[in-house]
Order: sequence, then C-alpha cells, then structure tokens
Amino acid sequence: HSLLAVRLMGEIRGRFGVDLPLAMLFRESTVERLAQLVRGGAGPQLELPLVEIQPGTTAKPPLYCLHAGGGNVVAYADLARSLGAEYPVYGFQARGLLAGEEPPRRCVAEMADAYLQELVAARPAGPYVLAGHCFGGLVAWEMAVRLEREGREVALVALLDTEVWPADRDHVPEGSELIIHELRGLIELDAEELEGLEGDAQLAVAVEKLQRAEMAPADYTIEDLRRQLSVVQGCRYAWRDYEPPVYPAGGSARLVLFRAREQLGEHGVPTAVGWDAVAGDRLEILVVPGSHTTLIHPPHVKELARSLRRLLRQVPRR
Repeated sequence: HSLLAVRLMGEIRGRFGVDLPLAMLFRESTVERLAQLVRGGAGPQLELPLVEIQPGTTAKPPLYCLHAGGGNVVAYADLARSLGAEYPVYGFQARGLLAGEEPPRRCVAEMADAYLQELVAARPAGPYVLAGHCFGGLVAWEMAVRLEREGREVALVALLDTEVWPADRDHVPEGSELIIHELRGLIELDAEELEGLEGDAQLAVAVEKLQRAEMAPADYTIEDLRRQLSVVQGCRYAWRDYEPPVYPAGGSARLVLFRAREQLGEHGVPTAVGWDAVAGDRLEILVVPGSHTTLIHPPHVKELARSLRRLLRQVPRR
C-alpha cells in the first residue's frame, strides 16, 4: 500500500544514496531487480511527479491518472493491470510525500500547472486522455480545460467517482480528526485514544498502531506520517477552494463521470454530483460496480477497466 511504497523509496535513498523513482516499484517489482538497480548506482535522480505505472505500447493511447487525496499513485496499479499490458498508464503523484521535498501544494491550479509541464514535455502533442479518482478528478478537469484553451487536443476526461461538492468539502480536518480520517481502514483508532494528547504524541500513538498491525515497518517515524498527513490536508484545502471552470464550448473531449453503484442510494439513480453545471449536456454518466473506494480495486476494477477500454479504443491514433 501507499505508506509502504513511499517508505521503501525513502529507505533505499537513506541507506544506499540512490534515488529510485516510484515507477521502479512497477517496472522492477522484485527485490532482486531493485537490488541490481541499487548496485549499478541508478541515481541520484530527482523524483518527478510523472510516474510510469505501465509502459504499454505505442499503438495504444496513454492514460494519465491524477493522484487522489493521499497524493500517491500506487492505487492505480490494479487499474493498469486490468486494462491490459498493452495500454500505457502513467500517474501524477503529489509533492511532499518524500523526505526533502518541498511542502505539498494546496491549490488545484498550481498542481495543474506543474503536472502540465511534465505532461507536455513527455507528450508534446495529443490527443490526451486524463483520469482521476476522487480528488484527482478535479485536477484532471483543470488540466483538460487548460489544454483545450491552448489548442491542444483532449480525447477523454474520466472522472472516477469525483464529486464537485461533497458534503464535507468545506471542512478540512486537523489534529486527531485528520489522523483518524486518513488511517481508517488500516488500523482501529478512535478519538478517545488520542484525547488529551497533542501534536507528536498523537502521531506516536498512530505510528505504534501501524507498526503493530504490520502496516508500517519498524523504523517508520512520526515524520513519515506527518508528511503523509500534510499531503492529505493540502489536497483537502485545494478541494475546498476550487471552483471548476466551465468546459470550453469548442473542446473536443468526451467528458465521462463514472459513478460507483454502492454510492447511489436506495433508488440507484446516478446523478451528476455537480458536474452538469460545468459540463452541460456533454457529460456522460456510467455506473460501475463497487463503492467510492473499491471501484479501482479487485474485483470491481475489472468492470471499470472494461468500460475504459471501450472509450480508449475510440481515441484517434497520432
């Protein structure tokens, strides 16, 4: 999972003085192959926001996935595998996850600016295919709008269960609330256990629980968790302050909102969750199995991948 992925890269850098991009976890996915890279002195190199999750082939349009609120792109590995090895898949990860990086960004526009520089450098001409789960859908939208305004071709914007106005958008958790919110599902932690504690003491309790549950290594530190929470909080501030622009009228992209079936309520009727105000009648809504969290993981991700493949087959080759 993402905690271990980021920690592993930090440990390799600290112990061997070699900076391996997060992409190496996808491309060199055994201890032996990572060891060969370290032995060969693969670094030092700067961790770029653009991560190659799956190389694919030049015959298929690359899919660019924007990080969700946790900042990491590890969650897209299942989607890449389910699409098929021939599809190139890349991910944009947030700044601030690794030790020594600059502080996390707290603005969607700033994120879009930085990621667009990497995107255009890697692929100077479209058509572009952008996707984002949860918070990542907002950044994908902003990037697509800017690409269209620059006269670049965008073929598809896939919003993976992204709401423009979630019920808690204006509330940015802090302190113990932020810790509990981010670590739910990984460990059992409630407010009473953190009551009366402040700052590092709260983080220490959470780190100990993560280690006991074997969700983090023995040398995982308070600073490691603090960085992760800072990225999460930065994304929450960015979401709170973001007003999606209306999609350019002359834009070429298909605008597709994927709704998780378990989020639809008792009547099972999908709504546009705010996107109709900026996409108009161009918005397409597709329902896929799973919940907000599980639609990008097995077994539900197979249906999401099947729908994306149908859309990707219609992207013109360049």
